[in-house]
Amino acid sequence: MYYQFDDKEALGYAVVDEIAASLTREKWVRPLQYAKNPIDGLIRIVESTSLKREDLQRGCPLNNLSQEMSPFNAGFRERWRSC
Repeated sequence: MYYQFDDKEALGYAVVDEIAASLTREKWVRPLQYAKNPIDGLIRIVESTSLKREDLQRGCPLNNLSQEMSPFNAGFRERWRSC
């Protein structure tokens, strides 16, 4: 991994920048951007979210990463603000 990334922090930033931001845009931003009624759009998003036990047991790995790192690292906080 360190061949591609200088350190764990750089790897974490890449995960947020490349994966989490994209997922956030696709699941939350774009559907609401074009929704005639944002409330209906939110309802559709929530209803489409899996409630299977195996999908919920440990939460969202990307959300967990950001919550764990944000208090200690300003770079993670800034990245999540811009998602």
